[in-house]
Amino acid sequence: MSQIKQAGKVIEEGGEVQIVFPHAFSLNVIQEAVEACQDGQCSCHDSEAWDKIKDIEVRDHNGEVRIHVKGENLSRDIVEACFNDCDQEVLAPEND
Repeated sequence: MSQIKQAGKVIEEGGEVQIVFPHAFSLNVIQEAVEACQDGQCSCHDSEAWDKIKDIEVRDHNGEVRIHVKGENLSRDIVEACFNDCDQEVLAPEND
């Protein structure tokens, strides 16, 4: 197990902030972590950045899992601050 924040990278693409994960992570694993986070089981809810986030979607981009973060006046810095406070654990993929 590793913390989700160690696996993802925050980017800004097409005016939208996204968190990108390596191909080795499955959509289901990331989706479960996001759902737990949205249910309040995460310390990122204590950050003021969380208040600016309106919607979070987990999508597959050609085998790469991305979390699309939407909100009013969201910047990469705001999402990164919130993501850095996240303490969700994910099953680390095994290296073959």
